[in-house]
Amino acid sequence: MEMLERLNQCIDYIEKNLDGVIDPDELSSISLYSHHHFQKMFSVISGCPLAEYIRKRRLTVAAQELMVTDAKVIDVALKYGYETPESFSKAFRKLQGVPPSKIRTASVRAYPKLGFKLQIMGVNEMNYRMVKKEAFEVAGIGRRMSTQNGENLRDIPKLWEQVNRDGIDREICRAANADSIMGVCLHEDRTKVSSVLNIRRLR
Repeated sequence: MEMLERLNQCIDYIEKNLDGVIDPDELSSISLYSHHHFQKMFSVISGCPLAEYIRKRRLTVAAQELMVTDAKVIDVALKYGYETPESFSKAFRKLQGVPPSKIRTASVRAYPKLGFKLQIMGVNEMNYRMVKKEAFEVAGIGRRMSTQNGENLRDIPKLWEQVNRDGIDREICRAANADSIMGVCLHEDRTKVSSVLNIRRLR
């Protein structure tokens, strides 16, 4: 719990200094980790390298500032750590798809502030038993995902959101003549996992 609190304190420190200097030694002091270990831990937990997170947050608030104020691009570029308007414009265009001068009439791609919280699972008792079944056919969709850096923990929920949003769950149930849908993860090797939806016998 203390580690999560310190991570959130590091995020708060970063947010307060997006338009200034983010001192690696200060992050180490807050987190109680060396800067190297803090960077590694941050990347593993968030799925995003620390430098990339800071860059995206700076460009996000810079875009918001350009949209709602009359600030000049050169002033915003210097404010958020870019030495020249050209380097700022290049990074801005790469993230937003448009140059800074066009952001007021474009859709903004925002990267919100991170927050860390603890989710405890497995508190409730669960009864189970092993059952050996004969081979059977299934209907569903599959995705190959990576377990590196917890990518599967983010990608599998996104897959379920798509299935529920687009009505794919109902299509699968109709195809399988089933009234419910399930998910199964099959480990192919240490770094890949296949997520298969609707494991149901075809009738």
